[in-house]
Amino acid sequence: MLYKAKITAVLFAFFSSILGTYIFFDWHSDNKKLLDFARTIVHGNSVTGYDIEQLNDLIYHTGSFAKNNDYFLLPSLGPTPIQILQKGGDCSDKSRLLAAILDEMKISATLVMLAPCDGCPFGHTVVEAQAADGAIAVDPVYNISFPSSNGHYYGIKDLRDNSSILQARLDELILKRGSRDKVAFYRGGADGIHYSYPVTINWEKNFLTRSIGKFLMWYTDDASLVYRPRWLEDPKLLMSGVLGVISIFSFLVFLVTILLPHPKVITNR
Repeated sequence: MLYKAKITAVLFAFFSSILGTYIFFDWHSDNKKLLDFARTIVHGNSVTGYDIEQLNDLIYHTGSFAKNNDYFLLPSLGPTPIQILQKGGDCSDKSRLLAAILDEMKISATLVMLAPCDGCPFGHTVVEAQAADGAIAVDPVYNISFPSSNGHYYGIKDLRDNSSILQARLDELILKRGSRDKVAFYRGGADGIHYSYPVTINWEKNFLTRSIGKFLMWYTDDASLVYRPRWLEDPKLLMSGVLGVISIFSFLVFLVTILLPHPKVITNR
């Protein structure tokens, strides 16, 4: 029995490490393509709000706006950033792509989910990033950014705390693009899209997330806007990490089976 446990642990450690390593290097290859895509318009190392605005425009014009049904290994993981780059996608897909590209450029970025009211289902997803000249919120499926009067850009907190910023920007864009442009749909329906209830991570999803959210409230000013880690939105990175953990755990099990004292065999004389 102990021998079978050893063999099983070794096989799990071996195959999970091989597969995890392959996925990790494949992820790195994808990242190079993402970076090459971004460098077609962003050339400097200091990425400004204007650079992110231009990158947002590029992603807006890349691929369709239909939900991307591709996935990596499991449908629940959704499409990888490179799959979105190839085919496009809806608000959550294109936001995933933009956030991944910015992270690859060493820019902190996060997806932000928007709801029409506190506790309502999330209906739209945008991106916030920390550019060299400050925070900037962008919407890659409506091609929207929010320039401020001082030459910088507004972030999610600004939009949440002052709804007039969004309305003034929509007035400006509708006047510029015309009333038939899709940006006019930001005001569609009873609620439309607004930024009064932005959330980066749904802490109310279950007991565990609620506990983590309450814990973070002791250490952050606003737990609802804690930046999402990239592995939540990058299936290959997530799976390579999971397989790495499985490999390490299997190896530890193998070591335990070696270190455990072997039962003595008693023979009758």
